[in-house]
Amino acid sequence: MSFQISLIGVFPDFLSQWAQCGMARRAIESERLSINTISLLDYGVGKHRKIDDTPYGGGPGLILRYDVILSALQDTKQRFGDGYVIMMDAAGQSFHDQSARRLADEQSHLIFIAGRYEGVDARIYEHVDELISVGDYILTGGEPAAVIISDAVIRYRSGVLGNAASAESDSHGGHDVEYRQYTKPESHAGLGVPQVLLSGHHQRIAEARAIDAGARKESVKSLSGSPLSPRVVSDVQVEKENL
Repeated sequence: MSFQISLIGVFPDFLSQWAQCGMARRAIESERLSINTISLLDYGVGKHRKIDDTPYGGGPGLILRYDVILSALQDTKQRFGDGYVIMMDAAGQSFHDQSARRLADEQSHLIFIAGRYEGVDARIYEHVDELISVGDYILTGGEPAAVIISDAVIRYRSGVLGNAASAESDSHGGHDVEYRQYTKPESHAGLGVPQVLLSGHHQRIAEARAIDAGARKESVKSLSGSPLSPRVVSDVQVEKENL
């Protein structure tokens, strides 16, 4: 069954652009994914199709109107079917890998409402199933966050990834940091590939990778929010002959 993603916002083409690339494009071509973009501008009110207004009680900026968002949401459900409504919000639950798995397993249609400007009229929350935050930082709108969530979720839909094992082995898939990877050429600009990876000894390779992943995780933890230089991780001595 095709997984469906709908994005309601001022700039829903964020989702369209994402859908033209890589994994998302292949999922659409194989009919495992369909996307719908709904512009709030099509539901604006009055002569000038107004979608926002000043906040009651005063305050800076403009607020997206409740009637406009609700009309767009109702029309989306009528056209594309009922779905699980998600609003990006700083007060929401932090999005992580388990969130992506849950949404992929339990839902078949995600409807994102993307805020912008100073926010949305709070009455729309009555129609929202879940509030999600993608991090402790500020974006210009909810559309980029919807793309982040969509990209993470569809990886767990059956048949989307060429190699299903990739979803399990990637970093965060098992709540661990992934080991470092290498490919051709074997040596370049004075840097070579760890010899254990060329040995053909699968058990030694697996052990060395596990050690490397653990060392990288400890390096990240020790920095405790400081900027992480790739060199900090690379300088960890795991085993002279291994990674």
